[in-house]
Amino acid sequence: MIDKAMLQRTIFNKFFIIFIAALLFEGCATVKGPQVSSLEEEKAKREIQVRSLQNWVKDVQRSAAVIYNIRKKIPSKDSFGFSGIIGICLTEMKPEYREICEILTSRSLPKTGYLLLPVPGGPAEKAGIKLYDIALEAPPDRLKPNENVIVKLVDRAVEFPAEGVGVKLNKMAIVSADEVNAFVDASKNLYITNNLLKFVSDNDQLAVIIGHELAHIERGHIEKRMGVGLLAGILTGVAEAIITSGRGSGDLSRLVTQVVVSKFSRDQEREADYFGLKYAYLAGYDIEKGSDVWLDLGSGAPASLTKSLLSSHPTSSERLARLRKIASLLKEGKTWDEFEAK
Repeated sequence: MIDKAMLQRTIFNKFFIIFIAALLFEGCATVKGPQVSSLEEEKAKREIQVRSLQNWVKDVQRSAAVIYNIRKKIPSKDSFGFSGIIGICLTEMKPEYREICEILTSRSLPKTGYLLLPVPGGPAEKAGIKLYDIALEAPPDRLKPNENVIVKLVDRAVEFPAEGVGVKLNKMAIVSADEVNAFVDASKNLYITNNLLKFVSDNDQLAVIIGHELAHIERGHIEKRMGVGLLAGILTGVAEAIITSGRGSGDLSRLVTQVVVSKFSRDQEREADYFGLKYAYLAGYDIEKGSDVWLDLGSGAPASLTKSLLSSHPTSSERLARLRKIASLLKEGKTWDEFEAK
């Protein structure tokens, strides 16, 4: 029979000893510098938040500029109007976020309107719209090439024509994530992680990555992948039902579908690599330097060097070798038309 009172005393004594030991060890740190007040700590916290927002603005403008430079050079069958304005809605802004924005912009922000981030080198910036200008209304969207754009700012109105660009891109967003990644979704939105932008500090490399993602949209990969996955799932489901007389668990269907879609995805990734490199080249970026993005990504993510049957991407080593070879052959005089000749 366990004596509960003795057990409780034993547990208490152990915790008491640990508590005393912690105090002693704390006392061993004799040089800790001056005391910091709560006000000083709060000020430092605000500085960190402002720097974080400032870095986000830089990431947005940097990415948007590369996207714009590539889109205006892509030989697309369709052309879309582009104003070159990114707007942050002030009406929906939380009070703590507004305070950080006001510190960053060195101005008091109104309760309504839009804080503007013009795309560097884009139509709005060329027309005179500056970073952190405030618009009374939402920036225009779904424009046609050369359509007249009027932006009503708090102190003036700016008028300019929308520029024609290729590739239908609905939205671009910088997202905070641990992974190093960029991707497009079924709605033709492009997402870039902040860690990718930290990892890829060179715009020639960033252009190769962004060109790759825009190629997925322009080459219709998203729709094709969804169609192949649906068709493979239907056909393998029927086959499994016949083989197992309707008693199958669905595992075979899922496995075959995954293998088919993965193979299809790898081929699409190779095509997106090729056209992404071409788009970056047409936009004036150095594709020899840009191709080295797979050297940096491959060494930073060595697991990508292990080829898997179900991997949806080629290995970094394969992608690096192929893109370097294309860049080398172009330098020797080969043309894009020769690459694409059947």
